[in-house]
Amino acid sequence: FSLVCGSSLNGVDFRDWYDGKRDLRHPSWIYEWRARGYLKEGKISEALQAAKICLRYLPGDIGMASHLVPELDRLGHQEEADDIFVAVDKFLTDLCGDFPRYADGHHDLALLSLMCGRNTKQALAHAQAAVKLAPDNADYRATLEQLQAKLANR
Repeated sequence: FSLVCGSSLNGVDFRDWYDGKRDLRHPSWIYEWRARGYLKEGKISEALQAAKICLRYLPGDIGMASHLVPELDRLGHQEEADDIFVAVDKFLTDLCGDFPRYADGHHDLALLSLMCGRNTKQALAHAQAAVKLAPDNADYRATLEQLQAKLANR
């Protein structure tokens, strides 16, 4: 990490919080940022290759999907955007099916749909489930409210 950013940024020493243990998020983030950079350069096939690698590390990565899917849509690559969305959506849907009381899974599925502009009606049920499972979580409530507003404006 320090090779990319140096040992500190804005006075925060990364060595204070990163202990050097293997973490699957770090390689995933590298490929996500590569994919995002390739998209900015118009290199669609390279971006999709990086996204596939990212999904191998973290198949339920809503962060990657929320950045790449709207950008692919904007660039006119609907099919490729759908492929990424469906892969992450399927993983999270299966996760929620296996662990129906996992509030984070329901929230991630709802947030994925909200940020990618897909399946918002189905996402509403997952947002409601997340809030029901963790009623004091402000993030879950905010996602539910955003989905309700989006559906009301249709």
